[in-house]
Amino acid sequence: MSLINRSVSESLGAGMGSVSGEIVEATEEYFVFQDEIGIMYSVNLSEIAESSNSVYEVGDFVTVYFKGDILEIDPAEFQEIVRVEKREE
Repeated sequence: MSLINRSVSESLGAGMGSVSGEIVEATEEYFVFQDEIGIMYSVNLSEIAESSNSVYEVGDFVTVYFKGDILEIDPAEFQEIVRVEKREE
């Protein structure tokens, strides 16, 4: 298993990064989104605190804030998700 090399924003805090994209698959347990260069990421909703208050649907645009590494599996997974924000596109 290898890691995806993503830039980490210093403005977000030490060791924290973000990835944005459009949701392409969504269930009650997880969603999968694709970033601007075509990488697919999976987000397990049980790993994020606000998941009980938010509904994620195909076509929504999200930004995932994370700490640690991104595991390069298919779809990629985050080591630790800090928060997820839905955004207008």
